[in-house]
Amino acid sequence: PPSSRRVLSQEDPEFVERALAGDLVDQEGLFLVNCERVKNGKGVIIPRVKPYSEDEEEGLDKLFRNADEIFAQRMDVTDLILAAVNDLNQEKTKEELCQMLNYSLYGNKEMMDEATTDLGQWIGDYLQDAGYNPHTLSTVIKRMVMTALPPIADDKEYTPENLELTLLRERYVFDRYTTAHRNLQKKDWTFSNALGTSSVPVFYS
Repeated sequence: PPSSRRVLSQEDPEFVERALAGDLVDQEGLFLVNCERVKNGKGVIIPRVKPYSEDEEEGLDKLFRNADEIFAQRMDVTDLILAAVNDLNQEKTKEELCQMLNYSLYGNKEMMDEATTDLGQWIGDYLQDAGYNPHTLSTVIKRMVMTALPPIADDKEYTPENLELTLLRERYVFDRYTTAHRNLQKKDWTFSNALGTSSVPVFYS
């Protein structure tokens, strides 16, 4: 199998197997594993996208219960990358970092497309099961998705010019989701205190 779908030498087999299987793993630990892969010119881990039926059987509440912790972990990972970027003083070094990231993240289009399709199916199954009737409200749901998930990247790949801005945007979005999730967990939550009284910032250009 390609490197993105298997355990590599010197890696913790149990941890990587869990990540590959689509199980939730520590995000900072996953980041460190992927860093080593990037340094060695290998593909980052592409987890299996569990079907919605499988997640439902295991309990969807498991996905939701600790979401704020996972979002916070992702912010910590972004902070680590930002710190590394700020330590790069030479433009050539930053360019090399972008080249390594682009190769590791986007080097296998077939696997990218497969995982994206599987995730799209998961979202569609969830919307149907949760009562959103995607078969009749597709035009509305497209706008809901774009509002909930504003674009964080202006370009298809990382460049020395866009790397830091893209990471900052990603961090901001995760910060908003962390706050929203914590508000949703309050017993006296309302839509206004869960989602805020102002609109989510949109990074369209």
